[in-house]
Amino acid sequence: MVDFHDFSAAVLARSRDHDSRVEAHESRYRNLEPASARLLADLVCGLRAENVLEVGTSNGYSTMWIAQALPPGGRILTIDNHPGRAAEAAGHFAEVGLEAQIEQRVGDAGEELAAIHGSFDLIFLDSDRTAYLDYLPQILRLLDGLLVVDNVISHEHETADFAAALRETPGFAVLMLAVGKGLLLAQRSAEY
Repeated sequence: MVDFHDFSAAVLARSRDHDSRVEAHESRYRNLEPASARLLADLVCGLRAENVLEVGTSNGYSTMWIAQALPPGGRILTIDNHPGRAAEAAGHFAEVGLEAQIEQRVGDAGEELAAIHGSFDLIFLDSDRTAYLDYLPQILRLLDGLLVVDNVISHEHETADFAAALRETPGFAVLMLAVGKGLLLAQRSAEY
């Protein structure tokens, strides 16, 4: 069996090497920072989240961190619009033995979110930040727990309107953490 920590570190190292050689933003992997990945896994574990949604799979680095933190029987549904990256991620999931816990969907995130039924204990957003406001109605419909959003400090200019909309949404407590590139945590209060 492949050691998860060694394997995820190797995936991250390959991704960073790739990103350092590629100029086009859309061609980069743009993986979650290691401290953010560990915190995300701790949140999944601490919440005993059994049903997680991730928007933005890339090559599966963050997906693996979430999946390995799930309780027995827990599942993660992850969405990405890039078929090549989805295939690469699927290979990573199989190699580290997590594929049974992960459902992948390839397509437009807005369309995929609209087609999903049910609710999620935790939703993780790490994709096209300019679309987050468009995703918000579906996120609110699907969320039954904690929302985590990456890059809220490093790309504040792209996430500020989304964060403001969450703060203005009745029943939400919103917190920003200076971890990695900045994480936003939004929790729906029990009354709502």
